[in-house]
Amino acid sequence: MSAERHPLLFSLAGALWLSGCQLVFGLGDYETDASGTGGEGASTLPGDGGAGAMGSTTSGPSCECGLDPIWQPVSLVDQGDAGGTIPGACPDESAPINVFVGEKQGECSSCTCTASGCDSPGLECFAGAACQGTAVALDPGTGCSATGTDFDSCRLAAEIVGECSATGGQPVAPPFEQFLSFCGAASCELACEATCITTPGVPAGGCPSDFARHYQLPVGGTIECEPCQCSASCGEAFKGGYFNCGDLTIAGTACTDVNPGIIFPMNRARFAAAPACTVNHAATYAGTVQLGEVQTVCCKEALPGVPEN
Repeated sequence: MSAERHPLLFSLAGALWLSGCQLVFGLGDYETDASGTGGEGASTLPGDGGAGAMGSTTSGPSCECGLDPIWQPVSLVDQGDAGGTIPGACPDESAPINVFVGEKQGECSSCTCTASGCDSPGLECFAGAACQGTAVALDPGTGCSATGTDFDSCRLAAEIVGECSATGGQPVAPPFEQFLSFCGAASCELACEATCITTPGVPAGGCPSDFARHYQLPVGGTIECEPCQCSASCGEAFKGGYFNCGDLTIAGTACTDVNPGIIFPMNRARFAAAPACTVNHAATYAGTVQLGEVQTVCCKEALPGVPEN
């Protein structure tokens, strides 16, 4: 059912951006649009512009075929998987009119977070309870080491701060089952014998009587993806004890009693914090599809596998 195909590779592998980016989902590779500014990640579906985009006008002769001038005679030259190779040119090298069939749920790539930070701020420890008296500055490493003094209370010298950077959250596939590619005729004789006619939008009068099969097919739109977000954590801060470093946790700038038994004051400590991130979408997730304009196609015979409107 397909004529000779003149493909322009339709790649589903796109450049990764942070949340708020915009990707041009066109007939070639995903193409980065640097003008994207914040908000939800969005991807322009095939046909929002450029050579060979859906809804563009093919070149060809201007013919009197007894039709209203709004109609362009065309023929279906290709039909296939919307996620595969989509034609970028007609046989005469003009731009085809590509439309889509079978709307699907928009799909967004999973989110990934890179953790950093959680550097040691050091400890302030005191020989007395309630962090009273003179503070002794400690900066124990990750190994359980002796503090040199027995302490009854300690606190962090500053808050421990972790950071996360997020990537992902971009459309990964077109939300359509199939594409249909139409081209204009090379001559007036062929144009007047065309099996289909088309016009942008929805004409008030509907299809002409000779073209009773009526289709309204999308020519563009966007997939909006909730931006990737990561929450950072640092886990345990400092661990300490008398015989080892597994009995006590010092996690904040508030004073912590490190001699709960009044017998074994803390004399050993280690730094235990490590950066970690939690993402809002650990797997692929649904996006929101916003369809744009439609192209009306009227044919003499039913298009294979395409429901009429």
